[in-house]
Amino acid sequence: MSDTPHDLGGKTEIVTDDDLSRPDGRSIRKFAFPSLLGILTFLTPIRVEGNWTILMGYISDTAVNYMGAAMPWIVFALVCVSATGTLWASTIGRPEEGSLAYRLFHVAPVWIALRVAGLVMGAKAFNTGMKIVGAACGYGDVSVMKDKVRGIVEEAKERYDLDFTLSDDDLIVYNQYAGDGYGIMSEAKLEAVKLLAETEGIMIDPVYTSVAMACIIDQVKQGNFKKTDNVVFLHTGGAVALFPYKEPLRAHIQGKPLPWKVPGWSPQSG
Repeated sequence: MSDTPHDLGGKTEIVTDDDLSRPDGRSIRKFAFPSLLGILTFLTPIRVEGNWTILMGYISDTAVNYMGAAMPWIVFALVCVSATGTLWASTIGRPEEGSLAYRLFHVAPVWIALRVAGLVMGAKAFNTGMKIVGAACGYGDVSVMKDKVRGIVEEAKERYDLDFTLSDDDLIVYNQYAGDGYGIMSEAKLEAVKLLAETEGIMIDPVYTSVAMACIIDQVKQGNFKKTDNVVFLHTGGAVALFPYKEPLRAHIQGKPLPWKVPGWSPQSG
């Protein structure tokens, strides 16, 4: 047994190993209350209108009865949160290990494709009329990702007996807005950062969200959106990435030649 003295404003208190091994009332309550709640909610049978069920089952049935047709949209909203949160965590978010965001959204690449496929399938199955457009941040064969997403959607469609048709127009991915490659600066990316900051007061980063915004700007210029369209830009954060690119960004704003385009960490910098 070891004794550890603590100075509490001139008063010394001795804390022993024996004291630390005995849980206090607060620790007991933190353990007991959630445990009792779980037992009552998931394990305790209750009788409702002559039928046996559990409290969570009764709550679920009641929620379905009250929400009715809104329930599929609630599920679709959760799928959207899952897919967008996963894309954020796997790209620019980088949540701290052990945090709630890390446990929810930091997943293996196969699960990223699964969640994006769920987003596409939900948009089709619920007949939302939505088109999901992706802008790749680096050059690559977009057909590979599209084939993976299509395979997952088709398999889920068959398993759950869903009635919809997935056309090529439902899988839209552009890679021409990546400039010369991942993380490499271009005038289009920098102009997207500048334009959104000046007009909306929203900061986006030069690596990820600037590519998506450059895509939207160009698609608008090409007339691919009607005035009646509702366009949602998914901004997943990443403003901290502005700082490593402050020199080319400053030069672009001042109308000067870019001091560099390829960041030092890029394999193409050598």
